[in-house]
Amino acid sequence: MKAVWNNSSGAARKALRLGVVALSVFALPLCIFFGSDLVHFRGGAYLALRTWWLFWFFYLVLAIPATALSVQASCKGQWWRPDGGKLFVCALYGLPLLWSLLSAGSLMKR
Repeated sequence: MKAVWNNSSGAARKALRLGVVALSVFALPLCIFFGSDLVHFRGGAYLALRTWWLFWFFYLVLAIPATALSVQASCKGQWWRPDGGKLFVCALYGLPLLWSLLSAGSLMKR
């Protein structure tokens, strides 16, 4: 990650920061849900499921500007890879979709 940070500049760094924060916000209720299940704290699991939509909203609020900054950095050639940030955008929107599908599958087994 250090090489990525050192070889990118400007809008690409801002996009990386916003993308990491967006994915962290999205992963927080998943960590609460599955972590509380391990320690038998049902209130945390219930709270995580009830507020799931709120974290989705905050994720999108952060992911959309990160995408715009990624496009801006791609136009200026500020990415460290020749793909111009396409891999970053795929990870930014693909990981939450994958996590949601895995969580739904996990809940169906219960």
